[in-house]
Amino acid sequence: MSDINSSLGSAGAGIKATLLGKAYTFMPFTKKMQAEYEAWIISRARQAAMDSAAALRKQARALFAKAKEIQLTSEDPKWTAEDCVRMTQEYDDCIHEARALEQDARGRMKEVDDAVAQGDYDFKGHVVAESLTTSSGSTFLIKLMAKKHHPDISNETVEAWHEDEEARQQLKYAVSDGLALLKKTNSKSRLHQKPTSSTAEQEGTPSTQAPASSE
Repeated sequence: MSDINSSLGSAGAGIKATLLGKAYTFMPFTKKMQAEYEAWIISRARQAAMDSAAALRKQARALFAKAKEIQLTSEDPKWTAEDCVRMTQEYDDCIHEARALEQDARGRMKEVDDAVAQGDYDFKGHVVAESLTTSSGSTFLIKLMAKKHHPDISNETVEAWHEDEEARQQLKYAVSDGLALLKKTNSKSRLHQKPTSSTAEQEGTPSTQAPASSE
């Protein structure tokens, strides 16, 4: 990989790459892009949680309806005592499972909110790292870097780049260089931030020591 300074120059210069015979300019990854990526991945997680919760509630409603049907059926005097015991058990099972599903549904969004609060969805967190290995995650990141100069790039175009070996390598270098500048920026930001005594104790370093670069 080329040296960051010579490859990037100023942030406004961008990172040049020729992909499938066409020239493109990608902007170095910035804190604003980082925030956009975090917001995107959190939005997807919340939507997935809502979809999952909706599916669970649908199952719960079906079980409540089944329990109601069992209850109405059991009122027929033709049933033996043994039948009534069996239907009562089926009714209780349906109600218990339906309530468990409703509780699970309520917890889906809380799981995401708790993960966001504890930093799992920060750009340095494991959720983002895993998302960047997926097609949707890498595509969104690349489109963020291309948006200033090429706002109309489609998912299909990025996917075509990924499918071509030479274009894929060019993208790899462009993204690596772009993310490296963000690391450098984050490192400088942390360098000028006076650490608290508790932070220094947690990191096991004296408060005068510069922190390591962010990952």
